[in-house]
Amino acid sequence: MTNREKWNRRRFLQAELMAAACLLCIWGYRSDRVSVGPVKAALLGQAVKVNTKDPNAFRYLGNFHLAARNFGDAASAYEQLLRIEPHSIEAHIGLSSCYRSMGQLEETLAILKKLTHSHPDYAFGFTGLGSALMDMERPMEAIVAYEQAIQLEPSLANLQVQLGKAYVAIDEWEKAIQAFQSAIQVDSHLPRAYYELVKVCRKNDQMAQAATAYAKLTELDESLANELQGFVN
Repeated sequence: MTNREKWNRRRFLQAELMAAACLLCIWGYRSDRVSVGPVKAALLGQAVKVNTKDPNAFRYLGNFHLAARNFGDAASAYEQLLRIEPHSIEAHIGLSSCYRSMGQLEETLAILKKLTHSHPDYAFGFTGLGSALMDMERPMEAIVAYEQAIQLEPSLANLQVQLGKAYVAIDEWEKAIQAFQSAIQVDSHLPRAYYELVKVCRKNDQMAQAATAYAKLTELDESLANELQGFVN
């Protein structure tokens, strides 16, 4: 194919895409039954047909469908993105979110293991791995994943909360309390840390500490504290 033929083909594809865009927009906006969302999805679908090697096209399409909770379509886009960019963090995270939302726990675990293997310094990969393992009722393995995430990002209090909940799942009350207290040391205004601390202290018969944590929770988030009414009495 000559350079001129390539130029003509490129211009033709661009014109075809613009024509499709115009027709879809006109049809979408004239019809009361069609929202902007389906029009945008159709445009993005057309874009990936034209730009089959452009990772951004599949990234945008995946993100769009994920936001719209079209998990199957989003997964297909992220899978294609992974073929183009095998080490893409966004593709791994997006695909794992889709699998998890569709209840495909083994697939979720597999994709997150690939992510943590290819990006061992990415804390949120280990966080996702821990959450997936908790979904599968494998808290011991989840603890290992959460501890790795905390080692990478010790300033994120929510990671300590997740670790504490994993310890609760195996009835390790003291270790759970330590994790929630560590979360509070990192962020003394994190309501969820006090909420979980109240519950585990109550289970461990540490009523004074439960009452103190409950009082602080009431100051920070009264609606969340109301979920525990009577729990510390």
